[in-house]
Amino acid sequence: MLCPYCSEEIKDGAKKCRYCWEFLEEETDKKEKVIETKEIKAKSETSPFARWVWQFAIFSIWLIVFLALSSSSLIFVILTILICVWYMLCSNKDEKVFDFKSYIQPERYKNKTRLIIAWVLVVIFWLFSLGQWHDAYEKEKAEQEYKMAYEQAPIPTIQVHSSEWELGGVSTYKLEATIKNATEVTIDWEPVEMIGEKISKDYTLINPELSIVIFAKNEYKEYSYTVTVFRDRTEEEQAVFEEQQRLEAEKKAKEEEERKQQVINNQKDEIWDMRKKVDGTITKSYDDVPSITETLNIYDSAKVILDNYSNSEYSEVKQSRSNLESKLSATQKKMFPALRTKFCSILKNQLWIDDYEVKCSWKTITVIHRSFASNSRIAEFEKTWSTYLKRLRFTRLNLKWVEYGEYTYYTYDNILTDWAIW
Repeated sequence: MLCPYCSEEIKDGAKKCRYCWEFLEEETDKKEKVIETKEIKAKSETSPFARWVWQFAIFSIWLIVFLALSSSSLIFVILTILICVWYMLCSNKDEKVFDFKSYIQPERYKNKTRLIIAWVLVVIFWLFSLGQWHDAYEKEKAEQEYKMAYEQAPIPTIQVHSSEWELGGVSTYKLEATIKNATEVTIDWEPVEMIGEKISKDYTLINPELSIVIFAKNEYKEYSYTVTVFRDRTEEEQAVFEEQQRLEAEKKAKEEEERKQQVINNQKDEIWDMRKKVDGTITKSYDDVPSITETLNIYDSAKVILDNYSNSEYSEVKQSRSNLESKLSATQKKMFPALRTKFCSILKNQLWIDDYEVKCSWKTITVIHRSFASNSRIAEFEKTWSTYLKRLRFTRLNLKWVEYGEYTYYTYDNILTDWAIW
């Protein structure tokens, strides 16, 4: 009889074809089995397009990974392409993209093929990983060998034998040198031939001065040496040289004068700007303690500038400094009594709400409050306001808890400056 599946000659009554391995059952059972198989396939079937998409995605991932890792992985990419194509061909008829079943029948090899594919992919991956590890190992080994060879390699040496570097009236020079541990030598960046370890080259000195650069190197290290040779100048060359020296000296003197003038102008501008700030303190309004502090800071900054330029070497700066000193002295003489009066008024208004009474007399300030019966409150108040009192040149602070009774006082020395204290 003939097999209904592959049309091969088989024995009568056979239940399974020895060629295509298909079971030969009764027509009814066969139909029921076909119907059952179709139902199972219908439940688990995925569209061919979806299967093609994920197969192509897997292939793309392999392709990107291999191309990113190494250019030598093209052979692995080719193998992957072949494996993916074979996998698609070895799928069931409903899963494969192209129907080649009329030419081959790979269903019998499906399970084995998939197992082989898995192992081939694993082997390819580990072969590639081993290759990458081997390349990294070889690279590191080469670097270590180069480093060791570099450390052990000798440095080239250059020994010049020509001794007459000051040639006097002679206009020729013969360079002779011995160079060791070098494989390549250049003079003024032009290759020269060594005879053994020696080099020799003749020069004609067109100019009174000649510089010769000798450069030697080996496989790992290099070294350079400069030889400078002089000869006497002719009368014409001497005249040109002296003229150049004169012009350079004039240029240098001019640059120095410009630099000096720039320094003078900068210092004068700094002093003038500070003088304008000092003048501004006269017309400024004082409504709170920070405004008074700002003016005191200006006076302190002016004192710093006066100290900085007290020993200036420039007469113009000294004159500007003297003008600033006169202006600062006159302004402080006028402003400090007014600042002290204003400070007392501000302090009185600020402490009035807490029943403090403030009185001022020239450089003495008196504060009356019942809390001053406590020594700790006295110390706290003095610590809070002593900095302002010293900067305003107050010489005495009286703290009373009643107006006509015992009191505590503090005295202050005007040690912030030794001039223009008002």
